[in-house]
Amino acid sequence: TLSSGTLAITDSGSLTVAGPVVAPTVSLIAGTLAITGFLNGVTTLALGVTAGGITETGSIAAGTLVSIGTIPAGTTLSGTNTINAIGDLNFTGTLILKDTVGPTITGIVGNATTLIASATDLAIGAPSMTIASGGVLNVGSIVVTATNGGVIETGTGQIITQSLNIATSGAGDVSLTNKNN
Repeated sequence: TLSSGTLAITDSGSLTVAGPVVAPTVSLIAGTLAITGFLNGVTTLALGVTAGGITETGSIAAGTLVSIGTIPAGTTLSGTNTINAIGDLNFTGTLILKDTVGPTITGIVGNATTLIASATDLAIGAPSMTIASGGVLNVGSIVVTATNGGVIETGTGQIITQSLNIATSGAGDVSLTNKNN
């Protein structure tokens, strides 16, 4: 646990986070990454892999989740997660994210190099989701399951996709009003 500063780890092989790791900013880069314990980037959690994907069965807490470069393989974050915002998160393959709070999309999620829906897939399960001004979901297929609210775009928030499936339960509407979707 660090009370100030940045915890940065770079590993060319496989890295497993098994214990509680807490710092204002956490930056992890490895060949592959497995998160089985508690990982908390209070302000920012930056994850990068060079040879494979990211798996998480533990717990992630993050003010903002971002990627370092492009994640070249599948990413499954299926533990008990509390991710308040998702910034620039560039990946190929599939991203599966389970979240206990309604994340706000503030950056480009998916293909950051071209604003054309690519052969990537995104699945998010959360109470609700907001795509804020400047936030873009840019993936080939999107599935959002909102369990206690809706899915909304604000300002210039945008969705670029070939397939969109949104399921809501509880109180919540779907409001996707950007004419450039």
